Amino acid sequence: MLRILALFLVVLLLMSFPAQAEDCRIVDGKSLCLKSLQRSAKQYWEYWASVSVDGGTPSKVVFNCRDRIQTTIDGKTTSFRDDDLGTVVCRLYRR
Repeated sequence: MLRILALFLVVLLLMSFPAQAEDCRIVDGKSLCLKSLQRSAKQYWEYWASVSVDGGTPSKVVFNCRDRIQTTIDGKTTSFRDDDLGTVVCRLYRR
């Protein structure tokens, strides 16, 4: 019985669980969290992201690092600011 318990503990410790990492920033009193990020293969300066505002449902955003603009799924376009999430994405993932 003790061997079975020890074997179970070893298997439990060796299992790796997927990491759930989020990059969150506070902008204008709102918590912006980056849920997922994908780089465009055709236009390498663009990143497609799912962004959650104050823990709500994630919305799709396209960050254009060349022109420093972000476009939401409904077509609304805004420029980056110095403390914006778009600036952070372009700075962290630039290569």
